[in-house]
Amino acid sequence: MYSLLIPAFNFSLFLIFLIFKFRSPVRSWIFHRHQYIRDEIQLVQSHLREAQKEYEEVVSRLKGIDGELVLMRDQVKKEITDFEQTCVKEAHRRCSFLMSDAKNAVDRLFFGLRVELSREYGMEVLGRAEVMFEENHAGLRTTDRFLEQIREVAL
Repeated sequence: MYSLLIPAFNFSLFLIFLIFKFRSPVRSWIFHRHQYIRDEIQLVQSHLREAQKEYEEVVSRLKGIDGELVLMRDQVKKEITDFEQTCVKEAHRRCSFLMSDAKNAVDRLFFGLRVELSREYGMEVLGRAEVMFEENHAGLRTTDRFLEQIREVAL
């Protein structure tokens, strides 16, 4: 047993020497290591908080985008409806102009047709009257003058 006591004593002295010699550098290294790990944890926690804030902002924006899309869709529907109504009103307005122009054109054509038909029928009536007049009054000069006056009036 005595043989184990001396190496144990030597080992204890060696440990005491190591403790006194390296206590402060080891303690300092452990302290700095503790501070470094604590700072890293705090930095990671701050990054985590910032990431959570950004995530919440993105989520709130996405929720806002849904609302904006609904508003934009409703606005586009309203604009389309207004445009359709404007187009219908413009079509009705132009249709009324077109109808009045067509009616005026038809009236002018009808009046022109009446005038032409009146002239043609008038000429036929004059021609028949002339034939009848010549048959009945073959020798009178006044009939020629009378027929010329009727032609002037008819034209």
